[in-house]
Amino acid sequence: MSENLNIHLSILGKELALSIPSEEEEKLREAGKRINDMAEKFRQKYPTADAQSLLTMSILQIARRLLDAEQNLQNDTIGDELERVCEQIDDFIKINQ
Repeated sequence: MSENLNIHLSILGKELALSIPSEEEEKLREAGKRINDMAEKFRQKYPTADAQSLLTMSILQIARRLLDAEQNLQNDTIGDELERVCEQIDDFIKINQ
């Protein structure tokens, strides 16, 4: 069983105090860094945007990437299943010739 760890993350200047399982620390710190990096890119593109707008644009971009990754995973799974079915059909044909 893992121990909880108290960490502080800063997302767009907002400090977050979190209590998390210790094995999640690295992932959450990397996630926070990616959000900040993406928001900074949007800030350069839209210098008058407020923090909430930057965060909203960042979240939307991250959600789109997540959907793309899920779709790719689903397509890979379907492709693997089709390949397995084709192999079974080939085996059936060989047996019944």
